[in-house]
Amino acid sequence: MDAVNLAGEEMLDWMEPPADRPGSAAVLSQAIRDLIPPGGRVLIAGPGDDELIRSLVATGTHVDLLLRGHTDAETAQTAYAGLPVTVHNGSLNMFGRTGYDAVLALGGIARLNTPEHVLSWPDAVAALRRTLRPGGTLAVVVANPFGADRIADPRSGVRASNDDWPTGTASRPVTGLGDALTTLDLADVRTFGLFPGLDAPTAVVERAALTEQLSGLITSAWAWSPDHPVVTDPRRLVRDAIRAGLGCELAPAWLFVGHTGTPTGSAPAATAYADRPVAPDFAVVQVLRADADGWHREPAGEPAQRTKNGFTRSPELLAGRVSAGPMVEDVLLDACGQHDLATVRTLLTRYVAWLRTRDGRIGATLDNVVDTGDGLELFDPSWASTTEPTAETAATRAFLRFAQRLRSGAYENPWPVGVSVERLTITLAATAGLTITLDDVRTAADLDAEIAAALGEPTGESTAPEGQREALATVARLTTALAEAQAQTTFLEELVVKRDRQLADLRRSVTFMIGRVVTGPLSALRKARRRLRR
Repeated sequence: MDAVNLAGEEMLDWMEPPADRPGSAAVLSQAIRDLIPPGGRVLIAGPGDDELIRSLVATGTHVDLLLRGHTDAETAQTAYAGLPVTVHNGSLNMFGRTGYDAVLALGGIARLNTPEHVLSWPDAVAALRRTLRPGGTLAVVVANPFGADRIADPRSGVRASNDDWPTGTASRPVTGLGDALTTLDLADVRTFGLFPGLDAPTAVVERAALTEQLSGLITSAWAWSPDHPVVTDPRRLVRDAIRAGLGCELAPAWLFVGHTGTPTGSAPAATAYADRPVAPDFAVVQVLRADADGWHREPAGEPAQRTKNGFTRSPELLAGRVSAGPMVEDVLLDACGQHDLATVRTLLTRYVAWLRTRDGRIGATLDNVVDTGDGLELFDPSWASTTEPTAETAATRAFLRFAQRLRSGAYENPWPVGVSVERLTITLAATAGLTITLDDVRTAADLDAEIAAALGEPTGESTAPEGQREALATVARLTTALAEAQAQTTFLEELVVKRDRQLADLRRSVTFMIGRVVTGPLSALRKARRRLRR
Protein backbone atom coordinates (compact mmCIF):
# COMPACT_ATOMS: atom_id res chain seq x y z
CA MET A 1 0.00 0.00 0.00
CA ASP A 2 1.33 3.44 -0.97
CA ALA A 3 2.08 5.92 1.76
CA VAL A 4 0.08 9.10 2.30
CA ASN A 5 1.56 12.10 0.46
CA LEU A 6 2.47 14.84 2.92
CA ALA A 7 1.70 18.30 1.55
CA GLY A 8 2.75 20.31 4.62
CA GLU A 9 1.06 21.75 7.71
CA GLU A 10 -0.44 18.37 8.56
CA MET A 11 -2.68 18.15 11.63
CA LEU A 12 -1.16 15.01 13.07
CA ASP A 13 -3.60 14.30 15.90
CA TRP A 14 -6.86 15.31 14.24
CA MET A 15 -10.04 13.69 12.98
CA GLU A 16 -12.92 15.57 11.41
CA PRO A 17 -15.94 15.57 13.76
CA PRO A 18 -19.02 13.63 12.65
CA ALA A 19 -21.67 15.46 10.68
CA ASP A 20 -24.17 17.50 12.67
CA ARG A 21 -26.91 15.85 10.69
CA PRO A 22 -26.26 12.16 9.99
CA GLY A 23 -27.58 10.74 6.76
CA SER A 24 -26.73 9.92 3.18
CA ALA A 25 -24.99 12.31 0.78
CA ALA A 26 -26.60 10.55 -2.19
CA VAL A 27 -28.48 13.64 -3.38
CA LEU A 28 -25.40 15.88 -3.40
CA SER A 29 -23.32 13.09 -4.95
CA GLN A 30 -25.82 12.69 -7.80
CA ALA A 31 -25.76 16.43 -8.43
CA ILE A 32 -21.94 16.46 -8.57
CA ARG A 33 -21.83 13.52 -10.98
CA ASP A 34 -24.21 15.35 -13.31
CA LEU A 35 -22.36 18.67 -13.08
CA ILE A 36 -18.78 17.53 -13.75
CA PRO A 37 -17.50 15.64 -16.81
CA PRO A 38 -16.71 11.94 -16.32
CA GLY A 39 -13.17 10.62 -16.37
CA GLY A 40 -9.93 12.56 -16.00
CA ARG A 41 -8.41 13.68 -12.69
CA VAL A 42 -10.56 15.01 -9.85
CA LEU A 43 -9.35 16.62 -6.63
CA ILE A 44 -11.66 16.36 -3.62
CA ALA A 45 -10.45 18.94 -1.11
CA GLY A 46 -11.69 18.20 2.39
CA PRO A 47 -14.03 15.42 3.53
CA GLY A 48 -15.74 13.54 0.70
CA ASP A 49 -18.60 11.08 0.57
CA ASP A 50 -17.49 7.47 0.14
CA GLU A 51 -20.26 6.67 -2.33
CA LEU A 52 -19.29 9.67 -4.48
CA ILE A 53 -15.61 8.69 -4.50
CA ARG A 54 -16.34 5.10 -5.51
CA SER A 55 -18.84 6.14 -8.19
CA LEU A 56 -16.28 8.52 -9.71
CA VAL A 57 -13.69 5.75 -9.72
CA ALA A 58 -16.21 3.47 -11.45
CA THR A 59 -16.39 5.94 -14.37
CA GLY A 60 -12.62 5.78 -14.92
CA THR A 61 -11.81 8.90 -12.89
CA HIS A 62 -8.58 9.19 -10.91
CA VAL A 63 -9.41 10.78 -7.56
CA ASP A 64 -7.02 12.77 -5.36
CA LEU A 65 -8.07 13.43 -1.75
CA LEU A 66 -6.70 16.36 0.28
CA LEU A 67 -7.33 15.94 4.02
CA ARG A 68 -5.88 18.12 6.76
CA GLY A 69 -6.09 15.47 9.52
CA HIS A 70 -3.37 12.81 9.41
CA THR A 71 -5.61 10.20 11.05
CA ASP A 72 -8.30 10.80 8.42
CA ALA A 73 -5.71 10.55 5.65
CA GLU A 74 -4.42 7.19 6.90
CA THR A 75 -7.97 5.88 7.23
CA ALA A 76 -8.75 6.93 3.65
CA GLN A 77 -5.51 5.38 2.37
CA THR A 78 -6.55 2.04 3.87
CA ALA A 79 -10.15 2.29 2.64
CA TYR A 80 -9.20 2.98 -1.00
CA ALA A 81 -6.19 0.69 -1.28
CA GLY A 82 -6.01 -0.82 -4.75
CA LEU A 83 -8.19 1.90 -6.30
CA PRO A 84 -6.99 4.85 -8.42
CA VAL A 85 -7.16 7.14 -5.38
CA THR A 86 -4.24 9.21 -4.12
CA VAL A 87 -4.41 10.61 -0.59
CA HIS A 88 -2.68 13.87 0.35
CA ASN A 89 -2.36 15.15 3.90
CA GLY A 90 -1.95 18.85 4.67
CA SER A 91 -3.45 22.28 4.19
CA LEU A 92 -4.77 23.84 1.01
CA ASN A 93 -2.23 26.63 1.48
CA MET A 94 0.65 24.17 1.04
CA PHE A 95 -0.89 21.98 -1.66
CA GLY A 96 0.90 22.62 -4.95
CA ARG A 97 -0.42 20.15 -7.52
CA THR A 98 -2.30 21.41 -10.58
CA GLY A 99 -3.91 20.22 -13.82
CA TYR A 100 -7.11 18.74 -12.43
CA ASP A 101 -10.19 18.33 -14.63
CA ALA A 102 -12.46 19.02 -11.67
CA VAL A 103 -11.95 20.26 -8.12
CA LEU A 104 -14.57 19.63 -5.44
CA ALA A 105 -14.72 21.26 -2.00
CA LEU A 106 -17.98 19.86 -0.63
CA GLY A 107 -17.36 20.04 3.10
CA GLY A 108 -16.96 23.80 3.34
CA ILE A 109 -13.92 26.00 2.87
CA ALA A 110 -13.06 26.14 6.58
CA ARG A 111 -12.19 22.42 6.60
CA LEU A 112 -9.25 23.16 4.32
CA ASN A 113 -7.51 25.43 6.86
CA THR A 114 -5.05 24.58 9.59
CA PRO A 115 -3.85 26.56 12.61
CA GLU A 116 -0.72 27.64 10.70
CA HIS A 117 -2.69 29.28 7.87
CA VAL A 118 -6.35 30.30 7.93
CA LEU A 119 -7.26 31.36 4.40
CA SER A 120 -10.11 33.79 3.82
CA TRP A 121 -12.92 32.64 1.58
CA PRO A 122 -11.65 34.50 -1.53
CA ASP A 123 -8.08 33.26 -0.96
CA ALA A 124 -9.22 29.67 -0.48
CA VAL A 125 -11.34 29.69 -3.65
CA ALA A 126 -8.47 31.30 -5.58
CA ALA A 127 -6.15 28.51 -4.36
CA LEU A 128 -8.65 25.90 -5.55
CA ARG A 129 -8.98 27.71 -8.88
CA ARG A 130 -5.20 27.48 -9.44
CA THR A 131 -5.30 23.69 -9.28
CA LEU A 132 -7.62 23.47 -12.32
CA ARG A 133 -6.52 22.91 -15.89
CA PRO A 134 -7.97 25.20 -18.61
CA GLY A 135 -11.60 24.18 -19.12
CA GLY A 136 -11.77 22.47 -15.73
CA THR A 137 -14.78 22.56 -13.38
CA LEU A 138 -14.84 23.91 -9.82
CA ALA A 139 -17.59 22.95 -7.35
CA VAL A 140 -17.56 24.63 -3.94
CA VAL A 141 -20.02 24.25 -1.05
CA VAL A 142 -20.32 27.22 1.30
CA ALA A 143 -22.29 27.44 4.54
CA ASN A 144 -24.71 30.38 4.73
CA PRO A 145 -24.18 32.45 7.91
CA PHE A 146 -27.79 33.66 7.68
CA GLY A 147 -29.42 30.44 6.51
CA ALA A 148 -32.79 29.17 7.67
CA ASP A 149 -31.11 26.53 9.83
CA ARG A 150 -29.09 29.15 11.71
CA ILE A 151 -32.07 31.49 12.08
CA ALA A 152 -34.14 28.64 13.53
CA ASP A 153 -31.38 27.27 15.78
CA PRO A 154 -30.97 29.11 19.11
CA ARG A 155 -27.45 27.67 19.40
CA SER A 156 -26.20 28.99 16.06
CA GLY A 157 -23.05 31.05 16.30
CA VAL A 158 -22.17 29.48 19.66
CA ARG A 159 -19.47 26.82 19.51
CA ALA A 160 -20.17 23.67 21.47
CA SER A 161 -17.76 22.78 24.28
CA ASN A 162 -16.38 19.82 22.31
CA ASP A 163 -15.62 21.81 19.14
CA ASP A 164 -11.83 21.88 18.80
CA TRP A 165 -11.84 23.79 15.54
CA PRO A 166 -14.37 26.32 14.23
CA THR A 167 -16.21 25.46 11.04
CA GLY A 168 -16.67 29.04 9.80
CA THR A 169 -18.93 30.47 7.12
CA ALA A 170 -18.69 32.87 4.20
CA SER A 171 -19.15 36.55 4.95
CA ARG A 172 -20.87 37.53 1.68
CA PRO A 173 -24.40 37.16 0.30
CA VAL A 174 -25.10 34.54 -2.32
CA THR A 175 -24.98 37.08 -5.15
CA GLY A 176 -21.66 38.44 -3.91
CA LEU A 177 -20.15 34.97 -3.76
CA GLY A 178 -21.26 34.23 -7.32
CA ASP A 179 -19.75 37.50 -8.50
CA ALA A 180 -16.51 36.70 -6.67
CA LEU A 181 -16.23 33.41 -8.56
CA THR A 182 -16.76 35.22 -11.85
CA THR A 183 -13.82 37.52 -11.09
CA LEU A 184 -11.62 34.41 -10.76
CA ASP A 185 -12.12 33.67 -14.47
CA LEU A 186 -14.87 31.13 -13.84
CA ALA A 187 -17.58 31.11 -16.48
CA ASP A 188 -21.22 30.03 -16.43
CA VAL A 189 -21.36 29.91 -12.63
CA ARG A 190 -24.46 28.06 -11.39
CA THR A 191 -25.82 28.47 -7.87
CA PHE A 192 -27.68 25.79 -5.90
CA GLY A 193 -29.27 25.88 -2.45
CA LEU A 194 -28.68 22.93 -0.11
CA PHE A 195 -31.45 21.89 2.30
CA PRO A 196 -31.65 21.25 5.22
CA GLY A 197 -27.92 21.86 5.66
CA LEU A 198 -24.37 21.36 4.48
CA ASP A 199 -24.22 17.79 5.85
CA ALA A 200 -26.24 15.15 3.96
CA PRO A 201 -28.67 17.45 2.14
CA THR A 202 -31.88 15.90 0.85
CA ALA A 203 -32.49 18.72 -1.64
CA VAL A 204 -29.97 20.44 -3.94
CA VAL A 205 -31.99 23.02 -5.84
CA GLU A 206 -30.78 25.53 -8.42
CA ARG A 207 -31.64 29.15 -7.72
CA ALA A 208 -34.13 29.36 -10.60
CA ALA A 209 -35.79 26.13 -9.43
CA LEU A 210 -36.64 27.43 -5.96
CA THR A 211 -40.32 27.80 -6.74
CA GLU A 212 -43.43 27.13 -4.71
CA GLN A 213 -44.13 24.00 -6.73
CA LEU A 214 -41.09 22.31 -5.16
CA SER A 215 -41.49 23.82 -1.68
CA GLY A 216 -43.14 20.67 -0.29
CA LEU A 217 -40.17 18.52 -1.33
CA ILE A 218 -37.74 21.04 0.16
CA THR A 219 -39.50 21.61 3.48
CA SER A 220 -39.94 17.86 4.05
CA ALA A 221 -36.19 17.74 4.76
CA TRP A 222 -36.75 19.06 8.29
CA ALA A 223 -37.92 16.87 11.16
CA TRP A 224 -38.95 17.96 14.64
CA SER A 225 -36.86 16.75 17.58
CA PRO A 226 -37.64 17.47 21.25
CA ASP A 227 -33.91 17.25 21.97
CA HIS A 228 -33.14 20.11 19.57
CA PRO A 229 -35.41 23.08 20.25
CA VAL A 230 -35.64 25.79 17.62
CA VAL A 231 -36.45 29.47 17.58
CA THR A 232 -39.07 28.96 14.88
CA ASP A 233 -40.38 26.16 12.68
CA PRO A 234 -37.81 26.01 9.82
CA ARG A 235 -40.36 24.50 7.43
CA ARG A 236 -42.63 27.51 7.82
CA LEU A 237 -39.64 29.85 7.48
CA VAL A 238 -38.40 28.23 4.25
CA ARG A 239 -41.93 27.99 2.81
CA ASP A 240 -42.46 31.70 3.35
CA ALA A 241 -38.96 32.53 2.03
CA ILE A 242 -39.58 30.62 -1.22
CA ARG A 243 -42.90 32.42 -1.68
CA ALA A 244 -41.13 35.75 -1.18
CA GLY A 245 -38.42 34.85 -3.72
CA LEU A 246 -35.75 34.51 -1.01
CA GLY A 247 -35.38 30.74 -0.99
CA CYS A 248 -31.78 30.80 -2.19
CA GLU A 249 -30.80 33.70 0.08
CA LEU A 250 -31.96 31.72 3.13
CA ALA A 251 -30.68 28.31 2.03
CA PRO A 252 -28.57 26.71 4.81
CA ALA A 253 -25.70 26.23 2.34
CA TRP A 254 -24.84 26.95 -1.28
CA LEU A 255 -23.19 24.96 -4.04
CA PHE A 256 -21.40 26.99 -6.71
CA VAL A 257 -20.32 25.29 -9.94
CA GLY A 258 -18.31 27.02 -12.65
CA HIS A 259 -15.62 26.23 -15.21
CA THR A 260 -12.57 27.95 -16.58
CA GLY A 261 -12.57 29.14 -20.14
CA THR A 262 -14.94 31.00 -22.42
CA PRO A 263 -18.60 31.33 -21.34
CA THR A 264 -20.96 29.17 -23.40
CA GLY A 265 -23.60 31.90 -23.53
CA SER A 266 -26.42 29.38 -23.06
CA ALA A 267 -28.33 28.96 -19.81
CA PRO A 268 -28.96 25.30 -18.90
CA ALA A 269 -32.38 24.18 -17.71
CA ALA A 270 -33.10 24.86 -14.03
CA THR A 271 -32.34 21.68 -12.15
CA ALA A 272 -33.13 20.21 -8.75
CA TYR A 273 -32.01 17.02 -7.05
CA ALA A 274 -34.09 15.83 -4.14
CA ASP A 275 -35.76 13.04 -2.23
CA ARG A 276 -37.81 12.81 0.92
CA PRO A 277 -35.84 11.81 4.04
CA VAL A 278 -36.45 8.05 4.09
CA ALA A 279 -34.42 4.95 4.91
CA PRO A 280 -31.58 4.10 2.45
CA ASP A 281 -33.51 0.99 1.34
CA PHE A 282 -36.23 3.25 -0.09
CA ALA A 283 -34.14 6.25 -1.17
CA VAL A 284 -34.48 7.35 -4.79
CA VAL A 285 -32.77 10.54 -5.93
CA GLN A 286 -35.11 12.50 -8.18
CA VAL A 287 -33.66 14.73 -10.91
CA LEU A 288 -36.09 17.51 -11.81
CA ARG A 289 -35.64 19.83 -14.79
CA ALA A 290 -37.78 22.70 -16.00
CA ASP A 291 -38.75 23.49 -19.58
CA ALA A 292 -41.53 25.35 -21.36
CA ASP A 293 -44.04 22.64 -20.41
CA GLY A 294 -43.22 22.70 -16.70
CA TRP A 295 -41.21 20.38 -14.52
CA HIS A 296 -40.09 16.92 -15.60
CA ARG A 297 -38.64 14.28 -13.32
CA GLU A 298 -36.41 11.25 -13.75
CA PRO A 299 -35.30 8.81 -11.04
CA ALA A 300 -31.53 8.41 -10.79
CA GLY A 301 -29.66 5.23 -9.96
CA GLU A 302 -30.95 1.69 -9.86
CA PRO A 303 -34.52 1.43 -11.28
CA ALA A 304 -35.33 -1.78 -9.41
CA GLN A 305 -38.37 -1.79 -7.16
CA ARG A 306 -37.68 -1.38 -3.42
CA THR A 307 -39.69 -3.66 -1.09
CA LYS A 308 -39.45 -4.04 2.68
CA ASN A 309 -41.81 -4.74 5.59
CA GLY A 310 -44.83 -4.85 3.30
CA PHE A 311 -44.12 -1.47 1.67
CA THR A 312 -42.98 -0.91 -1.92
CA ARG A 313 -41.44 1.97 -3.81
CA SER A 314 -41.37 1.87 -7.60
CA PRO A 315 -38.88 4.39 -9.03
CA GLU A 316 -40.25 4.10 -12.56
CA LEU A 317 -43.48 5.76 -11.41
CA LEU A 318 -41.51 8.93 -10.70
CA ALA A 319 -40.58 9.42 -14.35
CA GLY A 320 -42.48 11.97 -16.38
CA ARG A 321 -44.10 15.34 -15.97
CA VAL A 322 -44.55 16.70 -12.44
CA SER A 323 -48.10 17.71 -11.57
CA ALA A 324 -48.38 21.49 -11.65
CA GLY A 325 -50.11 23.26 -8.78
CA PRO A 326 -49.86 23.91 -5.05
CA MET A 327 -49.81 21.21 -2.41
CA VAL A 328 -53.21 20.64 -0.82
CA GLU A 329 -51.62 21.19 2.59
CA ASP A 330 -50.38 24.65 1.57
CA VAL A 331 -53.83 25.63 0.26
CA LEU A 332 -55.41 24.46 3.51
CA LEU A 333 -52.88 26.33 5.66
CA ASP A 334 -53.62 29.54 3.75
CA ALA A 335 -57.38 28.99 4.05
CA CYS A 336 -57.11 28.26 7.78
CA GLY A 337 -55.05 31.42 8.25
CA GLN A 338 -57.89 33.45 6.72
CA HIS A 339 -60.62 31.48 8.57
CA ASP A 340 -61.97 30.53 5.13
CA LEU A 341 -64.05 27.53 6.17
CA ALA A 342 -65.76 27.33 2.77
CA THR A 343 -62.45 26.59 1.02
CA VAL A 344 -61.42 24.14 3.76
CA ARG A 345 -64.73 22.28 3.50
CA THR A 346 -64.69 22.15 -0.30
CA LEU A 347 -61.09 20.96 -0.57
CA LEU A 348 -61.35 18.33 2.19
CA THR A 349 -64.57 16.98 0.67
CA ARG A 350 -62.87 16.74 -2.74
CA TYR A 351 -59.92 15.00 -1.11
CA VAL A 352 -62.07 12.32 0.55
CA ALA A 353 -64.00 11.70 -2.67
CA TRP A 354 -60.71 11.42 -4.57
CA LEU A 355 -59.33 8.91 -2.05
CA ARG A 356 -62.35 6.66 -2.55
CA THR A 357 -61.65 6.39 -6.28
CA ARG A 358 -58.02 5.24 -6.11
CA ASP A 359 -55.61 2.64 -4.78
CA GLY A 360 -52.15 3.43 -3.40
CA ARG A 361 -53.42 5.49 -0.48
CA ILE A 362 -50.28 5.04 1.65
CA GLY A 363 -48.60 8.07 0.09
CA ALA A 364 -51.77 10.13 -0.33
CA THR A 365 -51.25 12.50 2.60
CA LEU A 366 -52.11 16.18 2.26
CA ASP A 367 -48.43 17.14 1.94
CA ASN A 368 -48.04 14.83 -1.07
CA VAL A 369 -51.18 15.71 -3.05
CA VAL A 370 -51.22 18.48 -5.67
CA ASP A 371 -54.29 20.50 -6.56
CA THR A 372 -53.93 20.98 -10.32
CA GLY A 373 -57.16 22.94 -10.66
CA ASP A 374 -58.68 20.14 -12.72
CA GLY A 375 -58.32 17.56 -9.96
CA LEU A 376 -56.00 16.08 -7.36
CA GLU A 377 -52.81 14.18 -8.20
CA LEU A 378 -49.99 12.62 -6.22
CA PHE A 379 -46.70 14.53 -6.26
CA ASP A 380 -44.76 11.33 -5.47
CA PRO A 381 -46.78 8.35 -6.78
CA SER A 382 -44.10 5.73 -6.15
CA TRP A 383 -45.39 4.36 -2.80
CA ALA A 384 -47.59 1.30 -2.28
CA SER A 385 -48.41 -1.25 0.41
CA THR A 386 -49.47 -4.88 0.41
CA THR A 387 -52.31 -4.01 2.80
CA GLU A 388 -53.86 -0.74 1.68
CA PRO A 389 -55.95 1.12 4.26
CA THR A 390 -59.55 2.05 3.55
CA ALA A 391 -60.27 5.52 2.22
CA GLU A 392 -61.73 6.52 5.61
CA THR A 393 -58.62 5.37 7.50
CA ALA A 394 -56.29 7.04 4.99
CA ALA A 395 -58.28 10.26 5.26
CA THR A 396 -58.22 10.12 9.07
CA ARG A 397 -54.45 9.65 8.99
CA ALA A 398 -54.08 12.64 6.66
CA PHE A 399 -56.31 14.80 8.87
CA LEU A 400 -54.34 13.75 11.96
CA ARG A 401 -51.06 14.76 10.33
CA PHE A 402 -52.55 18.08 9.27
CA ALA A 403 -53.89 18.71 12.79
CA GLN A 404 -50.41 18.02 14.16
CA ARG A 405 -48.96 20.46 11.64
CA LEU A 406 -51.42 23.16 12.70
CA ARG A 407 -50.49 22.68 16.35
CA SER A 408 -46.71 22.23 16.04
CA GLY A 409 -46.44 25.18 13.65
CA ALA A 410 -48.91 27.33 15.63
CA TYR A 411 -50.71 28.19 12.39
CA GLU A 412 -53.72 30.48 12.65
CA ASN A 413 -56.95 28.49 12.25
CA PRO A 414 -60.66 28.93 12.95
CA TRP A 415 -60.86 26.34 15.73
CA PRO A 416 -60.45 26.88 19.51
CA VAL A 417 -56.80 26.98 20.52
CA GLY A 418 -57.29 24.61 23.44
CA VAL A 419 -58.85 21.76 21.47
CA SER A 420 -56.78 18.56 21.38
CA VAL A 421 -55.23 17.20 18.20
CA GLU A 422 -57.57 14.20 18.35
CA ARG A 423 -60.67 16.41 18.61
CA LEU A 424 -59.34 18.66 15.86
CA THR A 425 -58.91 15.58 13.65
CA ILE A 426 -62.54 14.61 14.26
CA THR A 427 -63.60 18.18 13.40
CA LEU A 428 -61.64 18.12 10.14
CA ALA A 429 -63.21 14.80 9.23
CA ALA A 430 -66.69 16.18 9.97
CA THR A 431 -65.89 19.16 7.75
CA ALA A 432 -65.20 16.68 4.95
CA GLY A 433 -68.42 14.77 5.62
CA LEU A 434 -66.82 11.88 7.55
CA THR A 435 -68.04 10.68 10.94
CA ILE A 436 -65.18 9.20 12.96
CA THR A 437 -64.52 8.40 16.62
CA LEU A 438 -61.51 8.67 18.93
CA ASP A 439 -60.84 4.98 18.28
CA ASP A 440 -60.61 5.72 14.56
CA VAL A 441 -58.09 8.49 15.28
CA ARG A 442 -55.99 6.13 17.44
CA THR A 443 -56.05 3.52 14.65
CA ALA A 444 -54.85 6.14 12.17
CA ALA A 445 -52.10 7.24 14.59
CA ASP A 446 -50.89 3.65 14.94
CA LEU A 447 -50.87 3.28 11.14
CA ASP A 448 -48.89 6.50 10.74
CA ALA A 449 -46.31 5.36 13.31
CA GLU A 450 -46.03 1.97 11.58
CA ILE A 451 -45.46 3.58 8.17
CA ALA A 452 -42.92 6.05 9.56
CA ALA A 453 -40.96 3.27 11.28
CA ALA A 454 -40.95 1.10 8.14
CA LEU A 455 -39.92 3.89 5.77
CA GLY A 456 -37.42 5.53 8.11
CA GLU A 457 -39.33 8.81 8.23
CA PRO A 458 -39.61 10.99 11.34
CA THR A 459 -42.08 9.30 13.67
CA GLY A 460 -45.08 11.56 14.13
CA GLU A 461 -44.98 15.26 14.76
CA SER A 462 -45.12 16.79 18.19
CA THR A 463 -48.50 18.11 19.24
CA ALA A 464 -46.75 20.95 21.07
CA PRO A 465 -45.44 24.06 19.32
CA GLU A 466 -42.18 23.23 17.57
CA GLY A 467 -40.32 26.51 18.02
CA GLN A 468 -40.09 29.26 20.57
CA ARG A 469 -41.87 31.62 18.17
CA GLU A 470 -44.71 29.14 17.75
CA ALA A 471 -44.84 28.56 21.51
CA LEU A 472 -45.16 32.30 22.12
CA ALA A 473 -47.89 32.52 19.47
CA THR A 474 -49.76 29.66 21.13
CA VAL A 475 -49.39 31.25 24.57
CA ALA A 476 -50.69 34.53 23.14
CA ARG A 477 -53.73 32.80 21.65
CA LEU A 478 -54.37 30.91 24.90
CA THR A 479 -54.01 34.14 26.87
CA THR A 480 -56.50 35.86 24.58
CA ALA A 481 -58.94 32.95 24.85
CA LEU A 482 -58.57 32.91 28.66
CA ALA A 483 -59.10 36.68 28.87
CA GLU A 484 -62.24 36.39 26.76
CA ALA A 485 -63.53 33.54 28.94
CA GLN A 486 -62.78 35.51 32.10
CA ALA A 487 -64.51 38.58 30.68
CA GLN A 488 -67.56 36.49 29.83
CA THR A 489 -67.57 34.95 33.33
CA THR A 490 -67.32 38.41 34.93
CA PHE A 491 -70.18 39.67 32.75
CA LEU A 492 -72.40 36.74 33.73
CA GLU A 493 -71.57 37.11 37.43
CA GLU A 494 -72.42 40.81 37.30
CA LEU A 495 -75.64 40.00 35.44
CA VAL A 496 -76.65 37.51 38.15
CA VAL A 497 -75.96 40.04 40.92
CA LYS A 498 -77.99 42.65 39.03
CA ARG A 499 -80.91 40.28 38.57
CA ASP A 500 -80.80 39.28 42.28
CA ARG A 501 -80.87 42.95 43.25
CA GLN A 502 -83.82 43.60 40.92
CA LEU A 503 -85.66 40.59 42.36
CA ALA A 504 -85.09 41.79 45.93
CA ASP A 505 -86.38 45.25 45.02
CA LEU A 506 -89.43 43.68 43.41
CA ARG A 507 -90.24 41.68 46.56
CA ARG A 508 -90.22 44.89 48.62
CA SER A 509 -92.56 46.71 46.24
CA VAL A 510 -96.26 47.46 46.99
CA THR A 511 -97.33 45.61 43.85
CA PHE A 512 -95.57 42.42 45.02
CA MET A 513 -97.18 42.73 48.48
CA ILE A 514 -100.68 43.10 46.98
CA GLY A 515 -100.03 40.11 44.77
CA ARG A 516 -99.01 38.03 47.78
CA VAL A 517 -102.17 39.00 49.62
CA VAL A 518 -104.34 38.05 46.64
CA THR A 519 -102.58 34.82 45.75
CA GLY A 520 -101.78 33.70 49.31
CA PRO A 521 -105.17 32.04 50.05
CA LEU A 522 -105.20 30.31 46.69
CA SER A 523 -101.72 28.91 47.35
CA ALA A 524 -102.85 27.66 50.79
CA LEU A 525 -105.92 25.92 49.22
CA ARG A 526 -103.72 24.16 46.64
CA LYS A 527 -101.40 22.85 49.35
CA ALA A 528 -104.37 21.61 51.43
CA ARG A 529 -105.90 19.81 48.47
CA ARG A 530 -102.61 18.05 47.75
CA ARG A 531 -102.50 16.82 51.35
CA LEU A 532 -106.06 15.51 51.16
CA ARG A 533 -105.36 13.59 47.96
CA ARG A 534 -102.54 11.74 49.64
